Amino acid sequence: MSKNEPFAPWQCPLCGEKLTGDSTLKCTKGHCFDRAKEGYWHLLPVQSMRTKAPGDSKEMVAARRAFLNAGYYGIFGKAVGELCTEYGQPASPEAALQLLVNKISFLGNHSVGTF
Repeated sequence: MSKNEPFAPWQCPLCGEKLTGDSTLKCTKGHCFDRAKEGYWHLLPVQSMRTKAPGDSKEMVAARRAFLNAGYYGIFGKAVGELCTEYGQPASPEAALQLLVNKISFLGNHSVGTF
């Protein structure tokens, strides 16, 4: 990608071309990835899916969930909250709830990979 080209946040794992789309990500060479019902795109090439362990095992998913539920990312939320309090504009009491709703909606529409 040259510096004159727009930033492409998602690249095709097969050819490196820019991926675009909402429910299906496609590149200009025709590679296509459907969005899972959980809201992420599985970018593992189809030929790799026939391996004995093509994606996350149940143990990996459980470990990820335990890590996230333990609150290790809480420090980031706290830091963002402090920055917003220090530099942000005053908001209504419902603003924090609306930010959370917007974040959940954004993740549901834009996430790649599992969380």
